[in-house]
Formats: sequence, structure tokens, C-alpha cells
Amino acid sequence: MESESSTIQFEKLHNFRDIGGFLTEDGKLMKRGLYFRSDSLHSFSINDINKIQGFQIKSIIDLRTPNERAKKLCVELNAMAVQVINIPIYPLPNKRDPNLIERLFDLLKGEYKRLNFETFMFDNYRRMAIEHHQEINRILTFLSEKENLPAIIHCTAGKDRTGWISYLLQSIARVPIKDIYEDYLFTNLYMLDKEVIKRYQRMFAWLKLGNFDPNQFKPMQEARLEYLHSAEDAIFDKYETIEKYLTEFCMIPDKIIENIRNLLIECEP
Repeated sequence: MESESSTIQFEKLHNFRDIGGFLTEDGKLMKRGLYFRSDSLHSFSINDINKIQGFQIKSIIDLRTPNERAKKLCVELNAMAVQVINIPIYPLPNKRDPNLIERLFDLLKGEYKRLNFETFMFDNYRRMAIEHHQEINRILTFLSEKENLPAIIHCTAGKDRTGWISYLLQSIARVPIKDIYEDYLFTNLYMLDKEVIKRYQRMFAWLKLGNFDPNQFKPMQEARLEYLHSAEDAIFDKYETIEKYLTEFCMIPDKIIENIRNLLIECEP
């Protein structure tokens, strides 16, 4: 278990934290300061930018889709010569990426009323594990190169896609699974942030236009171990370990996995 909270307080970001600081299964320490996870990085205060500069970030991996990124880019970080790499992981089946007008049209047509969002989340996690193996290969290959670090990995809420990549990195470092789960669930505290609540209230105001029950959306607001287990089940049905899944299914060479582990692991704490 990590010795202290890895969460870092910002004014405009709400789910930013270091994924390191954990003791590994063999009693070593997963380094801090290499991989950070976050919600969307398109909005900063001056103080936030100064804090980011203090981490000497070299790269950002943006997991959002093209329409999610539209007009919500990290302009300030680009100005700081930070390398931004977009490797989208699509939440919707068939890598569908509706724009705002299409989403509103679906809402007004009542398309979302027919959708079970809990089932959607289970399926979404299985898709992340099985249908995005090429993207996972690209992400981990990029993160295995020391010159690209420190790096921030983020999506929109920093909850599911970012949570999945964090899970894989912590697994490579051989962090005990109970600590990986606890760190994954820590995102639920972010959902209690006042600014996040306001954001969802604004969204719910739009949902009411389609006579949509906001409670139906609740499964998508939470990090649940059941979702993570659905991705694990999809993997462990065919592969004994996460490492075999990464090397045999995602086609990531052993050397890449070993590079990440060597970067992450310190000597005896």
C-alpha cells in the first residue's frame, strides 16, 4: 500500500494523481513521478499550469475520441512544448464517435431510454480489453521509452479508459491487486467534487429535454470493481496473466514490458 496519498490538488482538474508509490508483491517500490493519470486537461488555471510545469511533463497521452477532443485541447501545454499523442479508445461499439449534434438528436429521439447503462459499462470494459489491443500496444510502447517521461495519461473523466491503462501499468509493476483495485476506486471521491457535481447537473438539465431519467445514467458516473472484473474475465478466459495477455494478444514484446518494469521499480524502500 502507498505510504501517502498520491492525489494532487488543482483548481480546475479534479481527478489528477500519480499512479506510483505502491509497494510491489516482492517488497520493492513503484516509483512516483513517471506516470500521472487525469481527467480532461483542456481547462487550467495559472496555478494549475505552474504545478504541471513542476512535474517536468514531457508527454501527454490523450485517450479521447476526435469528437471528444474537439475544441477541448491542451493549448497551454502545447505552448510548453509538451508532446501530445492522441490514441483514442472508443467507448461506443464499432468505434462510433458521435458529435454533439448527433448526441442531442439521439437524446431527443429517445435512443438512450432503450439503453441499459450498466450493461453498457460491462461491455465497454470488455471492448477496452479485447477490441483495443492495438491501441494498448501503442500506448505501452510509447510509455516504455524513458525520453517520453514523465507522462500524463488522460481521457474525459479519468475514470474508465485512464483507469484501465493505469491498471495495466500497475500490474506490470506487480503491485498487489487489492491496492490496484483501491486506487481504481479512489476515482469515486473525485465524483463528489463540487465542480464535478455542477457539471453533471448541467448535463442532467439537457437530459430532461428528452424526458430522460438522470438516475439511469448513474452506472456511468461510478468506478465499480464489477466493471474492471468484466475486463479481467475477458482476459483471463484465455490468458493466465496480464503479462501473457499483453505479450500474446496485444503483441507487445517482452522487452517493452521489461523496460516499463525497470523504469518503475526502485530498490528496497
